[in-house]
Amino acid sequence: MVPREIGESMVSQSEAPSSLARPSRGIDAYLLRYFLAVVEEGGISRAAQALYLAQPSLSQAIRTLERRLGATLFDRSAHPIRLTAAGERFVPAARELLADLEHARLAVQAVRDLQSGRLDIVTHAVFSVEPLVELLRQFRQEYDNVLVNVLSAETSEDARELVRQGAAELAIGYAGHDNGGLTTILLPAHEVVLAAAPSIIASLPAPIPRDFIADIPLVLDVSDRATVAMLRQLVGARKTPNVLVHCANPTTVWGFVSRGTGSTLVARRVADKHVTNVAAVSLHPPLYRTPALFTRAEPLSPAAAAFVALASEKPECSET
Repeated sequence: MVPREIGESMVSQSEAPSSLARPSRGIDAYLLRYFLAVVEEGGISRAAQALYLAQPSLSQAIRTLERRLGATLFDRSAHPIRLTAAGERFVPAARELLADLEHARLAVQAVRDLQSGRLDIVTHAVFSVEPLVELLRQFRQEYDNVLVNVLSAETSEDARELVRQGAAELAIGYAGHDNGGLTTILLPAHEVVLAAAPSIIASLPAPIPRDFIADIPLVLDVSDRATVAMLRQLVGARKTPNVLVHCANPTTVWGFVSRGTGSTLVARRVADKHVTNVAAVSLHPPLYRTPALFTRAEPLSPAAAAFVALASEKPECSET
């Protein structure tokens, strides 16, 4: 536990030295650091030099610590001085207390950063609405003072590369066979449906067999390898999909589709909630795709760590 009252004596002078194993009250952190410096440097003189302190000041600090603990920590009759039995017992407790203080400091720093921090996240256009919008909505509910900077990548591969280069801490895209050492957090799978103007959907069977897709005029982004792989999965290697319009901008794709130019393959949540004047039909057998959140292995900023924690709370999320 973190000491409750930094600056107060940890134990009274009347307490038995057995309390040295885990002091229960607060003590000045600098006294702990000074004590450990003497232990690690092998003497007060060398510790004073390492701490840039006058030797008498360090000696007085050690006496203050001993007085507060009610125990002698060093045998000063020895040359060089050495730890007493009480001092030996206090060393691990002092280190543990300093570690607790550092953890507490970092926790406070994380809270402060989340009140004014920044989150840089990059996504392929396919995910600029789903799942990014919902994740950011939830994130902003918790951390409304964090500045969110969303970068756009042409493909999932480009999004991952921007994370590797340090241009963003997080990326959303489809997981590839080789994610280049990035930590991968799988997000909930979504159903892919065929979306088109209602007049087009009315002429198709529901659900629509996958092998029908090869003959339907499509508006899609075929620059993305994951999308191309999905098409191959649907139409087979021997057929060529009928991509009428190649477009990487989702809003433009939806404009074409709502005006009857062609159909598109999209997440059901997007078709149902974000695209107007279209109808959607499931495929048979159904098709599901799994987006992923990518991060580098090194420690994340508080804002990025909070976003990852939020995304990981969603059902069916897993880290690889």
